[in-house]
Amino acid sequence: MGLRGEGGQAGDSPTGGGEIRHARRRTVAAVVESLGATGRSVVSLGPDDVDALAVALTGLTLNQARQAVARAAIEDGTLGRGDAARLAELKAEALRDDGLLEY
Repeated sequence: MGLRGEGGQAGDSPTGGGEIRHARRRTVAAVVESLGATGRSVVSLGPDDVDALAVALTGLTLNQARQAVARAAIEDGTLGRGDAARLAELKAEALRDDGLLEY
């Protein structure tokens, strides 16, 4: 299953400007597209779910964000709203490893 729409307006997130938020949403969408092409995970995300994942990715570079979303999806074979917590764990891991986040 793929994304069920985009929803929301640029700049309406309390966790970053519209452009940054949109880039995080596009990152999630790109990974979802890749997962669909390879069949490696079942994806069940609505617009609010994509926003929740995008918020969890705040502070990661786009490359780190792509890797985190892919890892969360491949680890258990699914990608859904519940993976926001896993993305937060992966972000903490990136901070421990690299010592920096982007804001």
